[in-house]
Amino acid sequence: PGLVVASEVLYVRDLARSLARTLAALVVAGSSSAVYLAYRHREEAGLDEFVNEVAAEGFGMERLEDDCGRCVAGSRGTPHSIYTGSRFRPMSMDSAADSIRTAMEKGHFSPANVCHINGDGGIQILRLRRC
Repeated sequence: PGLVVASEVLYVRDLARSLARTLAALVVAGSSSAVYLAYRHREEAGLDEFVNEVAAEGFGMERLEDDCGRCVAGSRGTPHSIYTGSRFRPMSMDSAADSIRTAMEKGHFSPANVCHINGDGGIQILRLRRC
């Protein structure tokens, strides 16, 4: 496929490597295909295992951020008000898992992406491409 979109698929450590291998089976190395993954951090998700496996499979990772480096996502407001000025920025695969955790710990999210009492917000949109 040219495009894989996934949300709330990385939440169990035991399945993190399987998810990475499934994405590798779907995305041909060197193709223009991309994976868009909406991720909300959970300690039990197996983030390190997932990042290590996608790196081993030849993927690079980028995160959608605003000009201040805050993670952009949201469901409240218009797409224009949420996403204007955002862009995907490369992440080092050596530190991607730490960067994802740090954003959560520091609440480094755009105004439309703040955590609310009902649990929405705090989403990081990741783009993976396979070299």
